[in-house]
Amino acid sequence: MKLGYDTTAVLRILSGILHLGEFQFEPKNGDDEVAAVASAGSLLQDVAHLLDLPGNVEDAAATLQKALTVRTTVVGNALPGRRMSIQTMPMTPMQAAESRNGLAKWLYGAIFDGLFEAFNDACGSTSSNLPFIGFLDIFGFEVLAVNSFEQLC
Repeated sequence: MKLGYDTTAVLRILSGILHLGEFQFEPKNGDDEVAAVASAGSLLQDVAHLLDLPGNVEDAAATLQKALTVRTTVVGNALPGRRMSIQTMPMTPMQAAESRNGLAKWLYGAIFDGLFEAFNDACGSTSSNLPFIGFLDIFGFEVLAVNSFEQLC
């Protein structure tokens, strides 16, 4: 059975997620309220490449660093004639670490969802009357209409 996903891309993203976990955050210039990636060096570029972020490697690394250390909030509507405000606030080292963990969890969840979708497509499951996969855990046997990454954690 051939699943409809690119194994190399999945392995690259998983590798990027594992390297993402290596990022440590420290106060920027002694300011405890502003986070900086501690001794990132080429790690930022490696993760940006593994996650296939757009642009050249240096720009992608800068974008990744900003995404991990700065919170951006968009208020309003981008339609013509409407007001829109974009606010950026630096994160503390603790907030940046939580942001990194949230990104890793979201990426794992997206891969999980994609793999289950590819598996279901390969099996041709379009009806609820077909066989299913259930999980037996310490809480009992579970049959869930929707499978998600959080259910296995």
